[in-house]
Amino acid sequence: MTASNKVISIEKAMLLYSRAERAHKQDHFLLLNDVMPLVGIGKTTVYKLMKEGAFPKNFSIQGSTTKAWSYLEIMQWMEHQKQGRNNV
Repeated sequence: MTASNKVISIEKAMLLYSRAERAHKQDHFLLLNDVMPLVGIGKTTVYKLMKEGAFPKNFSIQGSTTKAWSYLEIMQWMEHQKQGRNNV
């Protein structure tokens, strides 16, 4: 592959960026192994905070024993945590 093959047009870059932005605004499932590195806390803390009502609750995926979290709920929780740093 030559260097010229790696260059994409501005229009193509904007389209790819737009698709990525839309994907981040859509809800999807996160498993525990996705949640932990995203929020920077471990399994024990996730479940402790959930029990205290201070972290989004997980839910069962129908027909499965798998538990998942809502991506948008996790993002809202993270935003709330960032806002709280100004109130300390």
